[in-house]
Amino acid sequence: MKTGFPPPRLVLVVSVALLSLFVSTASARTVRKRKLDRDYDRTDNSRDSEDRFFPVTPAGASVPVTPPVPETIDVVERMIRKGGFQTLIKLLFTADLVDTLKGPGPFTVFAPTNRALPSGQALEDFVVSEPLSELRNVLAYHVVPGIIRSSDLVDGARLMTVQGTEIVVSIDSTGARVNTANILSGGMRDIQADNGIIHGIDGLLMVYN
Repeated sequence: MKTGFPPPRLVLVVSVALLSLFVSTASARTVRKRKLDRDYDRTDNSRDSEDRFFPVTPAGASVPVTPPVPETIDVVERMIRKGGFQTLIKLLFTADLVDTLKGPGPFTVFAPTNRALPSGQALEDFVVSEPLSELRNVLAYHVVPGIIRSSDLVDGARLMTVQGTEIVVSIDSTGARVNTANILSGGMRDIQADNGIIHGIDGLLMVYN
């Protein structure tokens, strides 16, 4: 007898088919979810990999710092920073001796202060009147190879200069001199540089053959 309803067998088959489709869809969603989670984990792992190359310092932790390269201060730079030797520095530049005094040395420089040298027009006249070779000769006469501190100076000592002739040290109750120029005190002697030492003097040393 026909009732207008599908046969029970057909209903069962359709129900099983729908259930299988639901299970299959749910399973597919689960697989995609797991893959998404796995891909997200891989992304995190890749970030971890980047962090290994570019580490992030935790808050409050100390950051390793590469120590700076120590600054080298040669005798020329030391005289510039000390002050009182600007005229001598100008003469050294004019005579092309700055690079020499920036070398490894070591040098002892008996450095005439600004008061010991002509200034203004007199300085220009002095530079113009002296051949460049003679200016170099005079300035080189103020430089002795090696480190000679004021405590090393003894009366009557003769010091060979880089110019090739000697200067003479004299010491008495009034102080110490090289030739006729007084070696200054009050912070103007034993001025230490990385490639030598500087002693301020109150006169220009002239070369006498």
